[in-house]
Amino acid sequence: ESGKRAATVTFAQTDAVEGETPLTCSITITQVTPLVHWAADMRFNRLFPKWDGANGGPGACTEFTLESLVYITEFPSSQTLATLMGIEGQFLLRFGDSGVPLNNLQIATSCGNHHVTEVTFEANRWYHIAVTFANGGAKVYVDGEMVSEKTEFKGGYSWSPTYLTSVNLSPAWSYEPNGNRAFWMGYAYDQNRSLPGYMTEIRIWTKALTADEINAENHFYNVDPASEGLFSYWKFTEGEGETVADKTANGNTLYGETDIAKDPVTEANKGPAGIEWFKVALPDR
Repeated sequence: ESGKRAATVTFAQTDAVEGETPLTCSITITQVTPLVHWAADMRFNRLFPKWDGANGGPGACTEFTLESLVYITEFPSSQTLATLMGIEGQFLLRFGDSGVPLNNLQIATSCGNHHVTEVTFEANRWYHIAVTFANGGAKVYVDGEMVSEKTEFKGGYSWSPTYLTSVNLSPAWSYEPNGNRAFWMGYAYDQNRSLPGYMTEIRIWTKALTADEINAENHFYNVDPASEGLFSYWKFTEGEGETVADKTANGNTLYGETDIAKDPVTEANKGPAGIEWFKVALPDR
């Protein structure tokens, strides 16, 4: 059907007691063509753009969307924070915090935090997570459903603005001397906040996607690199190597480092260049 093969397999009990109806179980098997073949293992590893493309980074954005497919292998009791992506102290998507369970998502900003208590994430399954920012507020989508909303981010720290109206998504990349934070995936502040799982289909948009756009057919697994407002799109098609190509014309390469640890001489958190590739087949239904 439609070029795909399918079959229904029925298992029937052969030792039923006389007079009883044999138990049966039917399973339908349908051929699926994977749209995503590779992910990055983020455990004590990290990914990051240096914003070295022809047009640099997105800069200060009053609207944007951060999205990715995410798989958590476990929520270790020894870990209180696990980073998804963003900029420490500015706009960061992470799991957990002081007083927040590790299986809850949090948006941590320069003007306060938003705890997503409506969803308790489970280990060993894929989620599509999209967070949009517009008009000073944020919406959180999990598997296409808008599960939480923060209408405004206000206050926070003595050095922060009263309200969060824009975020510079592309501060200069560095190993963060003097606390100058960069944009990371799977890392923030130190190696103890790595993501215990996998990431793929990472995208940054300079517009707030609508619910209809997020729920468009196959959006979780593939989008047109020329889509309006899509600034960087890392699709993980390589399966090997130390970098992931940006599928958009902006050409911001995604770099990787493994086994992040504090350098005993410089005290910077570093790791060998590289990505730990993980084979997947998504959609996994």
